[in-house]
Amino acid sequence: MSDDPEARLDPLRAALGEIDREILALVARRQAVAQRIGQVKRDIGIPTRDYLQEKDVVERARAAAVEHGLSAALGEELILALIRGSLTVQEKDTVAATGEGGGRRVLVIAAPATWAVVRALSRCPGLRGRDRRSVRRP
Repeated sequence: MSDDPEARLDPLRAALGEIDREILALVARRQAVAQRIGQVKRDIGIPTRDYLQEKDVVERARAAAVEHGLSAALGEELILALIRGSLTVQEKDTVAATGEGGGRRVLVIAAPATWAVVRALSRCPGLRGRDRRSVRRP
């Protein structure tokens, strides 16, 4: 083994890089499955968000993290990021397929020059009538 610290670090960093690529490949697989789940949800008419299912997934992730010698908090943090990614994929597909999203309202704070863009967006056909009416200049 070399006494040069960089020479000792390089192979370890390369190993971490390979593990990161493997993790990201698994995340991509997970996203693909989440996308299919979103399609099924849309087909059977159930909402994208399922808080009970999310709670179960978080609990399983916390337990699995502990089983692998990690903190439960790290397991939760990682799985919540994955859930957010899954919901984003599902919601984008829903908007693309139906022209409507989850129906959340937003508060837009805009400079006067930006307000024309906000008003134009409020007239988009994908927005429901109630949502279009709620876009008003302050």
